Amino acid sequence: MKSRSPHWSSQNLQTYRMSVLSSFLTQIQNRMEVLGWNNSYLADHTDIPLRRIYAIMHQDVTPTLAECMKITLATSCSIAIVALPNHDDKNLGPINSEVFYALWYKAEKPLNLSDVDDLKITKNLKKWRKR
Repeated sequence: MKSRSPHWSSQNLQTYRMSVLSSFLTQIQNRMEVLGWNNSYLADHTDIPLRRIYAIMHQDVTPTLAECMKITLATSCSIAIVALPNHDDKNLGPINSEVFYALWYKAEKPLNLSDVDDLKITKNLKKWRKR
């Protein structure tokens, strides 16, 4: 993998938050499109007021973790918060959720570590955690 300069989101917490939120909302918008949902339908299925849904989807406000969980559950998705060490101590910014989705899909959608063990990659995972 080629060397990269610090990610634009490393400027401050606000830009980092914006990058993470944008990645999350892209996933949700893609899912809503597949389901044929609009913001009003999402509001009805989450008990989050429509005005708040609009603000979240337009990134005018930061959703709470509880709101993110309600949105993912309503759209039949899962949510994960993952902390990974920065490569070479550089702040390369948040990893786009599409990366995790693509790898999860390629790994045949494991749901737990037992499923991961079946993929024969656990040895590398244990080695990585020791870093």
